Amino acid sequence: MKSTLAFCLLFWLSSSAIGQSVQITTENGRPLSDAQLLYLSKGEQKLSFSENGGFAALSGIDKKSEVRVSLLGFQTRTLLWSDTLTVIPLTKADYDLGEVVITGQYRPVKVSESVHSIRTIDAEAIEARAAVTLEDVLRNELNFRVSRDNILGAGMAMQGINGENVKIMIDGVPVVGRLNGNIDLSQINLNQVERIEIVEGPLAVNYGSNALAGTINLITKSPKSEETTAEASLFTESIGHFNANGSVSTGIKKQSISVSGGRNFFNGWSPGDDFFYHQVEPVADERRAQQWNPREQVFADAKYRLALKNGYFEAAGSYFDEEIINRGAPMGAYGERAFDDHYLTKRYSGSLKFQGSLSQRWNTHHLVAYNIFDRVKSTYITNLTGVYSELSPNAALQDTTSFRTFLARGSFIGQLSEKINIQIGYEAEIEEGAGERIVDANGIIENYALFATAEFRPMDRLTIKPGLRVAHNSRYAAPPVPSINFLYQLPGDIETRLSYAQGFRAPGLKELSFYFVDINHNIVGNPELDAERSHNISASLNVTQTESRAIGIKASGFYNRIFNLITLAQAEEQEFTYVNIGERETVGGRMEANTQWRGIDLGAGLSYTGISNKLSTGREFTFTPEATLRAGYEWNEFSFNAFYKFNGRQIFLRELSEGKVTEESIDAFQNLDLTLAKSFAKRRIRWEIGGRNLLNVQNLNATVSGGAHSTGGSMAIGTGRTIFTRLTISIVK
Repeated sequence: MKSTLAFCLLFWLSSSAIGQSVQITTENGRPLSDAQLLYLSKGEQKLSFSENGGFAALSGIDKKSEVRVSLLGFQTRTLLWSDTLTVIPLTKADYDLGEVVITGQYRPVKVSESVHSIRTIDAEAIEARAAVTLEDVLRNELNFRVSRDNILGAGMAMQGINGENVKIMIDGVPVVGRLNGNIDLSQINLNQVERIEIVEGPLAVNYGSNALAGTINLITKSPKSEETTAEASLFTESIGHFNANGSVSTGIKKQSISVSGGRNFFNGWSPGDDFFYHQVEPVADERRAQQWNPREQVFADAKYRLALKNGYFEAAGSYFDEEIINRGAPMGAYGERAFDDHYLTKRYSGSLKFQGSLSQRWNTHHLVAYNIFDRVKSTYITNLTGVYSELSPNAALQDTTSFRTFLARGSFIGQLSEKINIQIGYEAEIEEGAGERIVDANGIIENYALFATAEFRPMDRLTIKPGLRVAHNSRYAAPPVPSINFLYQLPGDIETRLSYAQGFRAPGLKELSFYFVDINHNIVGNPELDAERSHNISASLNVTQTESRAIGIKASGFYNRIFNLITLAQAEEQEFTYVNIGERETVGGRMEANTQWRGIDLGAGLSYTGISNKLSTGREFTFTPEATLRAGYEWNEFSFNAFYKFNGRQIFLRELSEGKVTEESIDAFQNLDLTLAKSFAKRRIRWEIGGRNLLNVQNLNATVSGGAHSTGGSMAIGTGRTIFTRLTISIVK
């Protein structure tokens, strides 16, 4: 005690000689070290930290300068300096700085209070990655494996389960248009995304089919009635990416509106191209067939919000247009012609949302949405001597796929007592599909469901949340889906979660009604398919410490068992069809640790995931390790971020038919991304420069079987080492 008093006296004397000092404390007076203080000295921004005893020296601080005090785990405060200001108390906040989540919740709640284990990626983390699309974010996340296809785009696996079992939503509206089961992650732009919420494990009670492995919900920015903002951003990358987007948001009184749009352009790339090589016009030799196809995306979004007395009304709409060009190699006796495939994708989405209070104890949420997805493949014969094209007369080379989805979802949330809350909800979803290879004249699937959950707090630290969903589907027997979740909060910022949930995946229109027969293919759908079903058990332990420096440790594990697995299998000698075949199990664990101190942000993670198909070979689980490292540093409007991920070798066993088993494998690989950023003019201008895939991973040794096709040798995984830069200008009034 005496030494502390002596130190404080010595610090006060020394700081008085060189400037001013202030003590940073908790609300109850406990000193806080390592707090960061930003202030002006002679018109220049200065940075100081609180030392032992909570004291910080403010050298030559200007009179009436603003002092911004921040410390992870506490709410940031900004005050005007005066000679009488000697103590600045900070209010304790959650480890996540008070961030709230809404996916699967009755109302916005803090992460620590959510019964579900939710991983959040906020706007700052998205910005630190310089991410353009959802693919850019997920490729460095644990328990995610992102794959790339030149035509189908970016797919993924989560908890060892393929992407057809992952529900992807934007503001609670499911993204439609699955190709080969996956939503193309590279088509989901992040320019208006405020945060990403990820729930691993089934959320089928709330969101129905496809939420078997997990749910990803992108929360977009809402316009604010009290300010007007405008933002413009330009992005370029050495392999031929040129992106531009902008947004405007304004409001008056109870109304607000935002409009945004942009264009993403990629010129195509092949191994061996120069580092800054850009193909302005297509060449007429073998270089025209590129390993990574050119693509152009144009997108626009609009949102209107009206504040009501006890809630709000919101209308939103979006448009997306993408064209991919797959140029073929020269053909003919003199290489005078080539076949070029054009893939045109259009998405339209509109939604209406209402949220309000019916009484002091009852709230209600309602959502109506309509989505349109069109994808057209056109094959052209290109004359390379005159560089003109004409549509191929071969009808088998043309294809059109269309989906229309109507969704209505609503719920009523009530507080029965101080310890019990309930939710009663409904959902109606109608999906209509048509296309050259969907032969069902009645290509419509209707799904109607009722669901109910309850939150029961038998004691202050324990929350129990059971749930049940029952549904009627027009094409298959929809199973009832139960779940139960437990949250127990121990003293000292320790949270434990345990859950059991069932999930299911409805067979899609392609699996039910597909017909693709030509010289190279013989694939037909199966209208007798049953829904995939699953059992999931998950557990997690979170430990956080925020009093002097932020430290967080999370350990979690999961087990999935999937029944009636839908697989493309050989039905006859030359015919393949979709069948419910066998079971699949996945099991895994994850450990993550992170800390923040004096502008330094460090994180590390390790996961181990096993997959088993219960095949006749007697082989059980095949395991794949993953590891991540993250390092960040912020100082005086400057930031540095590095992201590293190791993806271990994957081995899959697939049963094509009784007694026939194939093994698939993908070699291990690593990824390293770096970003440097500097803000100017009071954060109105931000300039970023960085590198992606700095370890120059391009192709992997792989053997992949899809039943009707089997390939081996090399799999394209990346476009090689690249550098990028981005300039963003923001104006807020």
